[in-house]
Amino acid sequence: MPKITLNELKKHISDKNLNKVYFFQGEEYLIEYFEEKLKNIIIKKSKNDFDINIFNSQNLNIENLENALETFPIISEKKCVIIHDLPLENWSADEIQKFIEIISDIPDFSILIISNYSEFSKSAKIKFKKIEKAIIKNGILTNFSKKDIDPEKLLIKLAKNEYDKNLSSDLAKLICNSCANHSLNGLKSELKKICEFENNKTISKNAIEVVIKSKLKSKIFDLPKAIFSKNMKKSFELLNDLIN
Repeated sequence: MPKITLNELKKHISDKNLNKVYFFQGEEYLIEYFEEKLKNIIIKKSKNDFDINIFNSQNLNIENLENALETFPIISEKKCVIIHDLPLENWSADEIQKFIEIISDIPDFSILIISNYSEFSKSAKIKFKKIEKAIIKNGILTNFSKKDIDPEKLLIKLAKNEYDKNLSSDLAKLICNSCANHSLNGLKSELKKICEFENNKTISKNAIEVVIKSKLKSKIFDLPKAIFSKNMKKSFELLNDLIN
């Protein structure tokens, strides 16, 4: 199956005719959301850890990955194996070839989810091209964008479902405009602060302004510290936040 959009992925998951390998990249909030959704379908929301293996870029070993995929599930019908960030920078050509062979021959009782939160470097992108072809041939690849979801509707939903707070569409828009450079997870983090500050059932404009102004004040004091410590990356990030 080729690269698919978020809406196509939603339909695919709702049909529950799952593929053997999934690769997610892009907007972190959406990666987390669909990884969790798939995991719950695969192991039927079981709380046991027997049928889940999670690797990251630090502990991922090709041999251990192969063993995890080839080990039969104990309780669930399927085995769920998750990788957080492929360590392509450190992989040799032989390791990449072996990885391609593994994802091209995943057993019917296993499903592999690769959640790539970090952006690839130039050298890693070159290595990924070969892997990408194998993923598309044997599974599904989705590159999430912030544009895939309405951030205002998301904030309204999160405020109600996670914090039992009412957030109007106008104030949701205010939060989004005030934090225009934030990722969806960044917006979620700001909403959490606002909801914790707000004592009433309905979020007020005052609560939003207090939290956002407090954040800006903090950044104003952090900027000279970053400059003095010669942390130019942090300095430019703080400056960009203050300007916008």
